[in-house]
Amino acid sequence: MKNFFAILLISCWLTSCNNDLKIAADWKEVTAVWGLLNANDSVHFFRITKGYLDPKTGASVGAKVEDSLYYPNLVARLEEYSASGNNWILSRSLPLEEDRTVPKDSGFFGNKYQILYKTQARLDVSKMYKVVAITPSGDEVTSETKMVNNFALSEPARIPGVIRMSRKTNNIKFTTPANGKIHEMTARVHYTQYDPDQPTQTNEFKYVDYTIYKNLFINTAGLFTYSLNGLEILEFLNQSLPKIDTINRQLKGIEFIVHVGGQDLATFININQPSTAIVQDRPSFTNISSKKGNPTAGIFSSRIRIPTNLKDSGIDANYYLQSPTFREVSNLDSLAKYPQLKFVW
Repeated sequence: MKNFFAILLISCWLTSCNNDLKIAADWKEVTAVWGLLNANDSVHFFRITKGYLDPKTGASVGAKVEDSLYYPNLVARLEEYSASGNNWILSRSLPLEEDRTVPKDSGFFGNKYQILYKTQARLDVSKMYKVVAITPSGDEVTSETKMVNNFALSEPARIPGVIRMSRKTNNIKFTTPANGKIHEMTARVHYTQYDPDQPTQTNEFKYVDYTIYKNLFINTAGLFTYSLNGLEILEFLNQSLPKIDTINRQLKGIEFIVHVGGQDLATFININQPSTAIVQDRPSFTNISSKKGNPTAGIFSSRIRIPTNLKDSGIDANYYLQSPTFREVSNLDSLAKYPQLKFVW
């Protein structure tokens, strides 16, 4: 204890010799790049920003100033590489155009506008892609990723493709796509809703999403199987759908939505998941590199989603025929256990 107070007194004496307290370290250029490529997207967006620090006003004030967040005259491109033996050869260089049309949500950062960078080029899952950003100081900030390949559900088959709404197990199967490491599956339950006292009223098409699993890490290639109990979905509907006495509902079927992300995205998500350990400090992770050795942040990776023609609005009776992951349902008598949901069949 005496040694502790001695060290404390010496520290006070040393700091009292100089009234200047330097809170901020010497300024360094910090570039953050965020981008997730999907070969099925028609437009590919990137967010490229800079770090900021104003010792006179603080971070909360600087965050509201758009000029503190974005580089002026940034030059960015997306390079495409083709495999040639054990090497990757540059095959295309795609300029990234500045875009200010996407509105930014209100919050901690300024939202008068946001600057994104985009390309509308068609991407190829067999290629490797490298994002390159040249800052006004001449630093070259880069990252590269391989593409997650397309895939499809193999079971249940499209025909008859029936999901049993009972205690029986439904096996959902697909072959894990190349370069895909992190998975998420959602069951989108489609139903119609109508007023039985208004026979001329058009049925209203609706849906609700049930997350089957999220952030599932799969490191091995091959056939993946998930066993789904139909009663899980019925219990979810019981908890999620509003109870309306004046309507009836009809269950149309289930559309399976699967998202798969690349290796670096999997690492980024895994590191940033909530920790249950006593020590909450986590290692930081980014795959963004600076040619000048400046600090960087962000993530550049790839992802894929089935079905590729997923629609969130304008759903009608024809939509079910178009979705490759839509499956009809059976054992509807199980719905009798939940009369408050007003399902008829």
